[in-house]
Amino acid sequence: MRGQVLPRTLGQVPGVSYAVAGAVAQDRDDIAELDARTPLVFAVVAVLALILLLIAFRSLPVALISVGLNLLSASAAFGLLTLIFQQGRLEGVLDFAGYGAIVPWVPLFMFVFLFGLSMDYHVFLLSRITELRSRGAETKDAVVGGVASSAGVVTSAALIMVAVFSIFATLSVIQLKMLGVGLAAAVLIDATVVRGILVPATLAALGDRSWYLPRCLSWLPGRPDSGLAAGRPDLGGSAGPATGLSGGGVSGGGLSADESASGGSVAGQAAAGGSVAGQAAAGGSVAGQAAAGGSVVGAPAASSPGRSA
Repeated sequence: MRGQVLPRTLGQVPGVSYAVAGAVAQDRDDIAELDARTPLVFAVVAVLALILLLIAFRSLPVALISVGLNLLSASAAFGLLTLIFQQGRLEGVLDFAGYGAIVPWVPLFMFVFLFGLSMDYHVFLLSRITELRSRGAETKDAVVGGVASSAGVVTSAALIMVAVFSIFATLSVIQLKMLGVGLAAAVLIDATVVRGILVPATLAALGDRSWYLPRCLSWLPGRPDSGLAAGRPDLGGSAGPATGLSGGGVSGGGLSADESASGGSVAGQAAAGGSVAGQAAAGGSVAGQAAAGGSVVGAPAASSPGRSA
């Protein structure tokens, strides 16, 4: 009508304008608008999620993996919709009559809804992993601990959503039935296969490379990654700037058990009249020094230079 009939008839009359109305024309216009806008919506949602994840975790691989796996779970849900409703599988079980197509607005609505839901507990999972890593855990240990600590919450939330969405699958309206089946299946796949298997496996396989951020993106706001050593405790205690105690001796130059008081020396002690770090000059004391047979903290130094109590 629009392309051939009307232009050849009414379109030949000067000053006459025309339009095609009705349910068929409206459906065609709606489908054409959805087809034109759907790729744009997909791109905007994916780019915004990528930017927010970059700011939150300051990691390019984590952001790319998150967006990619979200698209994977949405694609799996779209494939299930095609298999069930477009190809007419499970008609008897779900009590519907397939007509060889999918309601046009359902895939777009599902994608936006699923992306928001899955990103919610995905950020929760990544936050637990990042917290453990910031405390000094290796990437694999942080992944294991993060998944273990968040698995109960994520699984419970997923089961609740699956139960709620499954109610729509029992309704007789085909649009709601498609929406319920698609969302329930997508959340189930995302919470089990994607978040429970693919995300931990990918991060563990990449290791420390999972937290890579190019220098060109270092201007992004957020706390810079301080590395694994940021939360690692000091394994060797220190008693001062020059000496550290380890098992009762002075590390790096402490007095041994067979060292005599007359000829013994402490590493870092100056020549005649010198002092160990923390020892007071001429008549001071060595704090924390262990000598053979015991030592006295704060004992006065011997009058002879080079001799210590």
